[in-house]
Amino acid sequence: MKNRTTVRAVYLYLVTAVAIIMALTGVIGSVSDALNMYVFRLIGADSMPSELASLLGLLSSVVVGAPVWVYHLHIIERDRRAFVQQQTGQQTGPAACDTNGSGGSAPSSRDFVRSLYLYLVACIGLFILMFNSVNLAPNAYRAFFMNSPVVAAPGKPEVPVPLDTYAMQSLVRGAIGCLVGLGVWLYHWRIAEREFADSRGA
Repeated sequence: MKNRTTVRAVYLYLVTAVAIIMALTGVIGSVSDALNMYVFRLIGADSMPSELASLLGLLSSVVVGAPVWVYHLHIIERDRRAFVQQQTGQQTGPAACDTNGSGGSAPSSRDFVRSLYLYLVACIGLFILMFNSVNLAPNAYRAFFMNSPVVAAPGKPEVPVPLDTYAMQSLVRGAIGCLVGLGVWLYHWRIAEREFADSRGA
């Protein structure tokens, strides 16, 4: 029974982690592509069909990943509430806690898998934040400061250099990635640290 409980916990948290990565990838890409196409107008008409195909692919990642993540997370939280209620009920009868001599093994294994999941997803969120933050300054420089006007010929008006639309698109995508990564990291990090503090105080 202990092994089945542990394997089930590994399955739930593994699928949840993979699903949230898929959903996050789709969210970052689809939001940034939608902003680039319809808000900032950085996509030319000739590139619009391929960009729309890319956007549909990213939205498909959200449509597939988000329900899988939400469903398995619901099961995880339901099992966790049931376990907490069971432990609360067993506190009134200490003798019943160790009747089979192995009551603490499955919960400890499940807690280990949960902690591994929380810190892993927090780490992924932090990596998303870090990698996108590194490129913000270079892309901002390319987008806003490398388009200074140049003189075509003496006595003629200055001709502005066109905006680097690729750098603008990368800047938008990086900003969205930073926001998503920050949210994912803070949410999972706080839960992991709170549960770690509770386990030390128990």
